[in-house]
Amino acid sequence: MNAIGNLFGDLLQLGLPLDYYDGYVHRVSALTVAEIESSARSLLNPDNMIWMVVGDRSKVEQSLRELGIGEIVCTDV
Repeated sequence: MNAIGNLFGDLLQLGLPLDYYDGYVHRVSALTVAEIESSARSLLNPDNMIWMVVGDRSKVEQSLRELGIGEIVCTDV
C-alpha cells in the first residue's frame, strides 16, 4: 500500500492527472531511440557524473583505466 501512496503523492506533487499511469507504459513504449537519446543529452552530463563499479579489482581495474574516463579511486570494503 505504501507504493501506491507514493505514486499518488507523485501525481499530486507534479500536478499530473489521476489517470496519468493508465497510459504510461504505452507512452514509454512509443518513444523512439532518437527521442530517448535527445532527452539523455539534455539531462545528463557525463563530465559531472560519478560512476561506482563494484567487483573484483584484479579483473576490472585495467579495463576501466583503458576507457580513459577520468580519475579512478579504488576503495576496499
